Amino acid sequence: MAVHTFRREATYYWRRRTPRSLAICLGRSHLFMSLRTTSPVTARRLTTQLDAILEDAAMLAENTDLHLSSSQIETMLCAVVQLHLTKLERVALAAKLPSERAPWHAVRHMYEIGRAPENRQHPDRALAEDLANGFWASLPYLDTGLLTSLLAPARRITKPDDFAALVSMVDTEQFRAALGRIACGYDGGQIFDD
Repeated sequence: MAVHTFRREATYYWRRRTPRSLAICLGRSHLFMSLRTTSPVTARRLTTQLDAILEDAAMLAENTDLHLSSSQIETMLCAVVQLHLTKLERVALAAKLPSERAPWHAVRHMYEIGRAPENRQHPDRALAEDLANGFWASLPYLDTGLLTSLLAPARRITKPDDFAALVSMVDTEQFRAALGRIACGYDGGQIFDD
């Protein structure tokens, strides 16, 4: 098993001493995280990736004036696990799909249904509208860590340099103003005639 990996019951975990350059911002001597897998092979791969990301972040913190918060570092590490597990889920799902296609007219296609918020006939339209309105209205109040965790996968950010740039952008007044402009149409700050 990899050096920083151990198993508790059936699940593998990653535990690593915090590099000195990151210990101040993390405020603890060790990092601990569930790898959310029971596979030793997957655990080894994730441990290698987590070690590399942590080393990159530590090197950046030593060589630059970069000050990442505890939640930002944890978000970076969690993104590695989530990305890898998503890839594995895709492979498992592909294995479950039928080997032959069904006849074209035998099934209803998603393009016929369309997107829930855009199609009045969609069975989940009301739920989609409620979720969208609630989410857009709450944008200005979202925590910086949550915003970066939403934006990082959407922008395919995995490198600490790119993540640090994203964090810096999210912390600006311009970015918060943009969130306010988006939210004002949903939080009662702007009135629309339907």
